[in-house]
Amino acid sequence: MLNEPIRSFPKSLIFLCVAYCAIFFYFYPPISAVHDEVGFINQTVVWSKLSISAEGAGFKNVADFVEQNGRHVGFRNPGRSLLNIPIYWLFGLNSLYFFSAIIHIATALICAIILKKLQKPPLWAALVLFHPTLSLYSRTIMADELAGLFLVIAALGYLSNKWRGLLTGMAISCAAITKYYMIIVFIPAGIALFFSTEKQNKIRETGYLILSAIIAVALVVTFNLVSFGSINYPQGYNKITEIFSINYITGNISYYIPALAVVWPGMIVAPIFDKSKLRLLSVPTIFTVFCFFLIYYFHDKGTNWFETSVTGQRLIQPILPLWILSYIFVIDKIFVKYVRNTKICSSIFYMVCALLLTMQVFLFSKHQYHLSEMHNIKQEINSIIPSGSLVIVNSSVNKLFGVIAENDHSYRLHIFSYNDILLDHSVVLQKETYPWYLAIYTRRDSDTPLQKIKHYEQKYSVEKIPTNNRSLIIMRGICKEDCMK
Repeated sequence: MLNEPIRSFPKSLIFLCVAYCAIFFYFYPPISAVHDEVGFINQTVVWSKLSISAEGAGFKNVADFVEQNGRHVGFRNPGRSLLNIPIYWLFGLNSLYFFSAIIHIATALICAIILKKLQKPPLWAALVLFHPTLSLYSRTIMADELAGLFLVIAALGYLSNKWRGLLTGMAISCAAITKYYMIIVFIPAGIALFFSTEKQNKIRETGYLILSAIIAVALVVTFNLVSFGSINYPQGYNKITEIFSINYITGNISYYIPALAVVWPGMIVAPIFDKSKLRLLSVPTIFTVFCFFLIYYFHDKGTNWFETSVTGQRLIQPILPLWILSYIFVIDKIFVKYVRNTKICSSIFYMVCALLLTMQVFLFSKHQYHLSEMHNIKQEINSIIPSGSLVIVNSSVNKLFGVIAENDHSYRLHIFSYNDILLDHSVVLQKETYPWYLAIYTRRDSDTPLQKIKHYEQKYSVEKIPTNNRSLIIMRGICKEDCMK
């Protein structure tokens, strides 16, 4: 058996949370550098003005908003942006990064409470706190881990002695409002509740869960009706047949299996061997959501295989805490069986924690270097391109200027290409009476659209402007008379 300081709710875990915060503040994010962040932040800012539309809040040309019925509205799922609003009111835009850190810490602490409830060492929750994917994206303003927080709260409710169906259902409802696809979790949760509840309480607890599912669906439908005028996403946004297909399964499996086997080692198979009281809920939930993303068209990519292994798990963040809990239940059983000396056991725990802290510093410093580079790119573009100019940009540049903020240069941005297809801007360029600009930035050589840039060089009168960063291409152009031909 592990010694009491490890088995109890340890001061060590609180120390690790404080250490995580210290590292977070030392490498505080200077800029948002993920496209999705732009949408969540802009929704927060617009909604904080007590308006659904950009026009109602007094804004024009808001990035990541879509036009519906003559007005521009945000299309991101509402949960994260709604929770952002009081933080934004009280502490301002930059505080939203630390709010993400709070969400991450809360996820780890709820996992620690679950572990203590199941008589496992709460210190194992350090594997949640320092998981590379979860901790990396705790530096962003997105909704994935918030949905994961609500899922572990649902797991805690599932383990409770009273009101299991209501507590589990309401937490899953919150997850569904944060990420719509989490509605599918009601299916495995309902099955788990039905088979784990005493006969006399089955109908009541399952009924509470069904009621929660109805509430979640009603809230989602209401939001969509108010925002888009229909129960679905904005018209023309994301064609289901294009983003979901069984043709993506092979490629996704070839990515996810090695990634989940490396971070953390062997975690991919943990749900198979999980024998905990939580398994009836956690294992089917993990399987259901994981299968959902196996048919999805996209996962994030880094500049090398290991970066991709970490960043590519972004979309499955909602189930990562549950997956890590399954992993903990398995390795704790192995640990207790083969490491019987409590002093050795404690020493191993604390050595692993020290290693995790070291890894955290390395991860944050590497990410900070990337964010600093992006910040410098933004500053350089500001110094070269006059405010108010029409600028054709790729997605990497677009997200740098998408957030609504005071004292920022205001550009009329047009997207360079979509799904690797060059977009035709000849109509707007023909009408432009002032010099327009092309601004392209890419971290990977494979992303460099040199052949597409040649299109602009051949069709328009352009000059290349020298930049300090070789990955940043800026051109100034004036439309030729024959550019419409």
